[in-house]
Amino acid sequence: MDNVSILPGGADYAPVVSAVLAEELDRTRQLITFGASLVSRDTRQFVGDERMTYKLATSMNIGAIKTLQSVCNAAEAGSGHDVTMLVRSLFETAMAIQFVIRDEVEIEYGKVTHKPPREVRARMVLAHQPRLKLHKHQQNCKDPTMATALADIPAEHIRNVEEWAAEAESHLAPEWIERMDGNRNTYCGKQIREIATFLEKPNDIPYRRIYQGLYNDMSRPAHGMSFMDHIKASPKDGTLSVVWHCDPVALVHSIDMAAMFVIVGLQSLSDFCGYVPTPVADLEAFRLWFADSQQHGDDRRPKTITEHEQV
Repeated sequence: MDNVSILPGGADYAPVVSAVLAEELDRTRQLITFGASLVSRDTRQFVGDERMTYKLATSMNIGAIKTLQSVCNAAEAGSGHDVTMLVRSLFETAMAIQFVIRDEVEIEYGKVTHKPPREVRARMVLAHQPRLKLHKHQQNCKDPTMATALADIPAEHIRNVEEWAAEAESHLAPEWIERMDGNRNTYCGKQIREIATFLEKPNDIPYRRIYQGLYNDMSRPAHGMSFMDHIKASPKDGTLSVVWHCDPVALVHSIDMAAMFVIVGLQSLSDFCGYVPTPVADLEAFRLWFADSQQHGDDRRPKTITEHEQV
């Protein structure tokens, strides 16, 4: 395929990205190191359902920190689309942490508002994965075209998933399982947009507005539908060039947003564990640091950002 070239922006693009992102990546990696030290604490004061909730929230925070590391790596490579998808994943993780760990969450099913206790919310999240796996398998069994693929799945594997789902559901009352069935793709039976709506509180992260940006404006790149935006064809010889143009300052703002999602998760865990005073003060310092970066990020914009292509 000599007539096709694929570039992440051109050879002279990487230095521009590195110069703009250097400070941002440094502070983000400091946050990652701090977050890793925070979640590695073993809080033995919790027992029973509280212990289970703590371990679940800690696991989700660890996942968020690892995703933030991936955001840094993708941004450093100038891969704006990858950053967008990772930020979207972090947004969902941040909401799941809030769903589990908040003192109170109000969810409307039908026309009735419910306030599931924290341990019920944690059990709903824990049950989601095995229930989703089992549901997808059951749906595939109804599809004649899947017969050959299903035949290759060991029966023991199916039994394990069934037992996993049954065990997870055994900790939930039937009415909560029925509510979760409203939408099998999420842990509470609600769409992501609805979760963003009922989690939003005054003086908190604007979940609904962020949802609009990540799921509406960025839907095409997240689902690979914007690939043609990056293809340039030469009408003379039929040469194709696939190029990713990425504004380094847009990457800065994406990293800021990703970092804030992680900070919110860590703050929730810190509040739940009663950590005082150092982690709380450090987290607030990080929050202000990234908030200030968001407000003044445009100051770091290069006077010109050259678009690159190879034909």
